[in-house]
Amino acid sequence: MTLAENIAKEYGFTVVERYIDNGISGSGFKNRSEIQRMLVDAKRKKFDVVIAKSVSRLGRNTLNSMQLADQLERIPIRLILPEDSYDTDTSKSRLMFNLKAILAEDENAKIVGTHQAWFTSKCKGRQSKGFRTTFRLYGKSSDEEIRSL
Repeated sequence: MTLAENIAKEYGFTVVERYIDNGISGSGFKNRSEIQRMLVDAKRKKFDVVIAKSVSRLGRNTLNSMQLADQLERIPIRLILPEDSYDTDTSKSRLMFNLKAILAEDENAKIVGTHQAWFTSKCKGRQSKGFRTTFRLYGKSSDEEIRSL
């Protein structure tokens, strides 16, 4: 049972759907089909509460996370983020939510920078004008064309 399901059980909520974007970057919403589906279902009033572990699980882009929270609040959908001690029913301000969103984006930038540095160091010495390589980072697979190092 996930943290969100445990929280739902504790509050007496019925879990009607799970929206899980496995292996997809949280830095944008365009490729996150489950976030998009959740928003459609929220507008259809399929549920009235969203529980996610933390702001970082919603997204790792400050603006996107804040816009998502705003959209849910306007519907109105209750948002519970237990790791961040955030609940739209009890939180008087979005200050902590916004700070956590900023920290999630900063952490994402650090991870991307670390991965780029690692990948560049692994490719040093290859003087090809371009080659294709596939690499895995945290279970994600992507093709990159390296034009210059």
